[in-house]
Amino acid sequence: MTPARFSLALLSVLLLISCKKQPAPQQTGDLNSASSIGTSGASSSSFMAEVIPLEDAASTTSGEPLTFSADHVPATLLKSSIAASIDTELLGACAGAKPQDYYQTLPTQFGSATQTVYSFLYAGMSDDEGLYLITMLPNKPGYKTMKDFLSDFDLCGQPGDLQPKALNADWLVFTTNCAPIAEGQVSGCQQMKTAIDPTITLRP
Repeated sequence: MTPARFSLALLSVLLLISCKKQPAPQQTGDLNSASSIGTSGASSSSFMAEVIPLEDAASTTSGEPLTFSADHVPATLLKSSIAASIDTELLGACAGAKPQDYYQTLPTQFGSATQTVYSFLYAGMSDDEGLYLITMLPNKPGYKTMKDFLSDFDLCGQPGDLQPKALNADWLVFTTNCAPIAEGQVSGCQQMKTAIDPTITLRP
């Protein structure tokens, strides 16, 4: 599990425990490990996170550019905001990729942007981490087409959390490419991805 995924999973557990003890689900605090998330060099000493009942997910995104449906998905949803973080080690895997030093500098195009992450923690039986993410970042590089977006971020089948999914003039949306598991095992990540991925849209 990467540091970013570990942090999100840990936050999910801690917030779930907190929600059982107190009615207010929103927390703000220090995320001491923020500077170690990803390899972009971006860091932040603050985060905001909120556990959201899945039945309220639609209303949660009603005033935002991103929409999705998680109906009938056995999962806990955590919405968090943190400094943009891009794991450059996963980029450049496709045939005909750009020079590696291009990908090393790619995160600088996002500057001090904040990313919004919707983390789904699978509540059913799962043989993997059971974690699926939708990540939204400002379209700072100015991608105009999915082809342009994919040319920089396509994971080409690799497991990772920044697989391009949708874009408009203002926003970029990524989802998780689930890691493969052994035949006969259950992937909570894939169960959620199969259900949620087709419903993700960006408002114009």
